[in-house]
Amino acid sequence: MPLNCVPPTVSLSAMEQKISAIRDAKLSCDVGLIGGAVPGFLDQITPLAKAGVFAFKSFMIDSQSVDFPHVNSAYLVQAMSLISKLEGAPYVYILHAEKNSEEDEALPEAGEHSDQDHAKHLQSRPEVWETRAIDEAIRASDQTGCHIHIAHVGSSKAAEIIHNAKIDGAYVTAEVCTHHLLFQSKKIPRGNTLFKCAPPIRSEDNRLGLWKALLKDGSLDIISSDHSPSPPELKHTKEGDFTKAWGGIAGLQYRLQGTWTASQPFELDFMRLSELLSGRVADIFGLSESKGRIVKGLDADLVIWDPEEEQVIQESQCLHRHKASAYTGQKLMGRVKKTIVHGEIVYDDDEGIVGASPGKLLLRSAGTRDGLSQEAVRDEVCT
Repeated sequence: MPLNCVPPTVSLSAMEQKISAIRDAKLSCDVGLIGGAVPGFLDQITPLAKAGVFAFKSFMIDSQSVDFPHVNSAYLVQAMSLISKLEGAPYVYILHAEKNSEEDEALPEAGEHSDQDHAKHLQSRPEVWETRAIDEAIRASDQTGCHIHIAHVGSSKAAEIIHNAKIDGAYVTAEVCTHHLLFQSKKIPRGNTLFKCAPPIRSEDNRLGLWKALLKDGSLDIISSDHSPSPPELKHTKEGDFTKAWGGIAGLQYRLQGTWTASQPFELDFMRLSELLSGRVADIFGLSESKGRIVKGLDADLVIWDPEEEQVIQESQCLHRHKASAYTGQKLMGRVKKTIVHGEIVYDDDEGIVGASPGKLLLRSAGTRDGLSQEAVRDEVCT
């Protein structure tokens, strides 16, 4: 993501700094970049595309970062108009789609919430913030012809809006996060700010609705992690203060296990699981010629795992730089035995991260035409 590493990738100079750092690093996996589309930097969208970003991202609500301001309705249309006309389009425009009453007077004020009560935190980000933002984003996409991708859909009602829009031919794809598929709000312990995220984790009925949208009707295209790590002090775990805590869950390492665990009551086979985690992701973001599937000629990026073995997640096993995670202490199904990148073992369950560093910097070549057409998006939805 463009904002979790300083400097945020909102300009060509910032991107050049990141490229330099990546090239000097030892990478266990391949790394690509997403550009930020923020107020004051509209003129940087074309240079970022030419430099090799795979997509662009904006927030329609406060991002928690002063260096990555959110966009208003007018900017949204401006950015989409520009992105849709980039050489080599379609480029994907990723949106954090929530919109509060500061941006739209028709929306309710944030609900009252106490320091340690997740239920009150949930009230502070009403579902209508998400549904109205997605409605607006789809209208702007229809107006400009831009491929939008709704990040981390947390509301089953929002998924219904996306489903209906796809049936009508909208150029929209969407993702759901593992934590929205696995957790439900009533089971979040009081004061456990590791579960704070945006959009928030909602009810059990909502969780089941997201599974239906993912597996039955094609509303949701892929499963993501929305990996948002932070130093422990920013999560305010000692005070259990939801009002102060950083809003994001560190979960990249547990996406496979968490998704597989949550899927057990549903009919999700390994091939469909692979498509939701890898294949369809590669299609959407223009990587299908090298990534996403086990096919001769594509990169040998593989996971060897035991889907039957259960594991209680321990913080000592976490490979994230910042290890505070809502998944710690959870009993998950499946255990990764080896991870292979470009044919080389980079992780072994017994040894941890091994010495191989086969990872590469991935840059989208200017003028290449890869990604999903509007017709391909529409054909995936189930009526």
